Amino acid sequence: MKKLFCIVGVFLFCTGCSFIKEAPDSDTGNTTADTSEDNINSADSNTTGNDNTDDNGQEEVVINGIVISDDDSSVMIAVKETGGGLQAFDPVSVHYSDVSSLNVGMGDIIKISFDGRIAESYPSQIWADNIDIMEKVQDNWPATSTITKDYSFEEAVADNCFVVGNDKTESADRMNSFVNNTINGMVGYLRKVMYTTEGDPVITDFIYDGNKYYVFEDMSRDVFNGGEDKLYKKIYSYINTYEKESNKVIYLANRNDITNEEYEKNTTSSNSKDRIDTYAISY
Repeated sequence: MKKLFCIVGVFLFCTGCSFIKEAPDSDTGNTTADTSEDNINSADSNTTGNDNTDDNGQEEVVINGIVISDDDSSVMIAVKETGGGLQAFDPVSVHYSDVSSLNVGMGDIIKISFDGRIAESYPSQIWADNIDIMEKVQDNWPATSTITKDYSFEEAVADNCFVVGNDKTESADRMNSFVNNTINGMVGYLRKVMYTTEGDPVITDFIYDGNKYYVFEDMSRDVFNGGEDKLYKKIYSYINTYEKESNKVIYLANRNDITNEEYEKNTTSSNSKDRIDTYAISY
C-alpha cells in the first residue's frame, strides 16, 4: 500500500517540454510560472466557442472548468470539455487578479476567458481575463447534470472518461495517470463511467485537491436504483493499491494500514463487523 503525500514541496514536471517547473506556491497545487516564449503555447483553433480578440489582437479563448480549489490568486480547475488546447478533466491552474470576489467552491462550473497561452507545466497554467460562475453546487453535482440517460460507452471514451462496461474497459491510462499523480501529491480529477447490466451509466467523479480525495457518484440514470439518494458523496484520506492475480486493485480509504486480506474480507463478508469504509476505483 502507498501513503499519500500532502502537497508541501512537490516537484512539478512538464509534458512536451524539457524544463522542470518550480514547486507549488500554495496548497491548491498552483505553480510559479515560467512565462518565456519557449515554454508557453498558444491554444489551437479547436476552442469552446469564442473567436473574439482582446485589446492586443490576441484571439480570446473560452473554456468551462470544474472548480477543484482556489486561493488568493488562482483557481484550480478540471477542464470540463476538450477545447482551447486543453483536454477534458486535465487539471489547470487559472491565474486571476480577482479570485476573492468569485466565492467559488469545489464542483462549481465556471466559464474562463483567456488569451490562448498555456504554460506547459503540470498542472498546466493559464491567465484569465475574465471568470464567470455558470452553476454552483447546491444539492446536486453540476459537473454531471447535463449528461443524458442514454450516454453511450463510445461517448464516454471520447470524453476522456475511464469507462467500464460489462465486458470491456477503456482508457485505463486515464485512471493510472490519476493514481500515479495523486500518490505523488499532485492534484487530479478522474471521471469513471460504469455501465450496469441493463446498460445504464453510473458516473463517478474523483477529485484530489492535494490533501483529500473526494468522491461524487451520480446514480440518477440507473433505473433500478430504488433509493432516494441518487448522489453519493464521500471524503477519503488515502489511496491504497495491491496486485491481485493479473489485476491491480485500487481503492480509497481513511486508513493506510489495511491488509490485502482485510480488504478482501471487507468486500465479501455479510458481517457488519468486517466492514471498512472504502471506495473502489478499480478491481
